Amino acid sequence: MKEIKELVNNINTEDYLNARLFFIEKCKSEYNSFCPNTDSSVKTVILKLLLNELKKFMDYPITEYNPSVSIDDTVEWIDVDSIGGYTDVIKSFVDADTVEMTSDIDKLTFYGVELKHIENNSSVYFFRRVTKFKRLKTNGMLAFFQGNKLVKFDNAMLGMDGLVDIVVINQKAYVFNHISLERIFKMQEQYNNLANQALGIIKKHNRISNFEQFENDCLDDKRVQKTLSKMLSEKDMLDRAFQNFDAIEKTIDMFQLDISIGLNKDNKKVIQYDPGNKELLINILLIMRDSYYTSTIGQRPGIDMHR
Repeated sequence: MKEIKELVNNINTEDYLNARLFFIEKCKSEYNSFCPNTDSSVKTVILKLLLNELKKFMDYPITEYNPSVSIDDTVEWIDVDSIGGYTDVIKSFVDADTVEMTSDIDKLTFYGVELKHIENNSSVYFFRRVTKFKRLKTNGMLAFFQGNKLVKFDNAMLGMDGLVDIVVINQKAYVFNHISLERIFKMQEQYNNLANQALGIIKKHNRISNFEQFENDCLDDKRVQKTLSKMLSEKDMLDRAFQNFDAIEKTIDMFQLDISIGLNKDNKKVIQYDPGNKELLINILLIMRDSYYTSTIGQRPGIDMHR
């Protein structure tokens, strides 16, 4: 968290940083950004809200982003090269419309603040999902007091609460709200691509029968795609998964897993996959992730779901 601490402690918005505020619509094929003409005092208030929010996380432990598991009271980090759509978001800032709001305000997904260092031209980015009042607008109404009169407010509104979801410094994203990475960026496309790469490695070892059905079932489940993405990021995990089949059989027996072992055409042991069996699919993945364990003191069997 050193970079975050330095950011919070040393920023002086008036002296050496330019700030720009963007509102972004996340579309299927692109991002559309709008950069409104914003008074400097408003930018300063927004930035102070964000920096004050970051102070709450200064003593939190930091860990590498795990797509399949969210751990409370932890800040996660991930390289921007691993974030689907990140480059497109930054590019949309360059092409941002500064003239008028062309998108339906209810379609806006998140807002971003860019701080550009005047001396070295480097940028720090803050991202936060917008708070929408669509439900109030649809099922009720928004109103404000004008003197002693209550007046209906007909325009659509966006809320900016000063909370922060993601901060990007030096090409590294710090994630303060786990689900926000998927809501803001196009992580599902990223997970799908990584899952396909992982399945390619698994297929090469030829240790799961009915592999085509296994592959299809994996790609049909978004949670499984995340799990495979995580496994691909851990060095040699997929290559090591089937090296010791005796250990696999021992694990199946110890945890009384409903997994059958057979032989392939090369007379090698394989896990027999029953297409469409979700419990079997998850158990196979847990074995490949080496998630089953025995405690060192009490020899108690358990499953590490955080792997």
